[in-house]
Amino acid sequence: MDWDGMRCGEVSDMFVARPLLVSARAGAQTSVYCAVADELTAVSGKYLRRCRVSHQSARASDAALAAHLWHVRNVLTHTVTHLSLRSRERCKLLR
Repeated sequence: MDWDGMRCGEVSDMFVARPLLVSARAGAQTSVYCAVADELTAVSGKYLRRCRVSHQSARASDAALAAHLWHVRNVLTHTVTHLSLRSRERCKLLR
């Protein structure tokens, strides 16, 4: 590991985050599986974790939170998307 040029915070962050990190191969495994698995041809809109259909958290399904995050994204990136509609219309689009 190359320690040159690393600041103290970066070093401590690396040691704290390391147990949460996986290899590139392991990280890509579910995405590759979704792209090539014949048994997933009819599967759409599902959340997969570790090559299996899994349940989303309640926050991941929260339409109001999703609309808020899109608004924040638009403000930060100075862009407008089809989700920059009034909140009632946004929620309908997200369902």
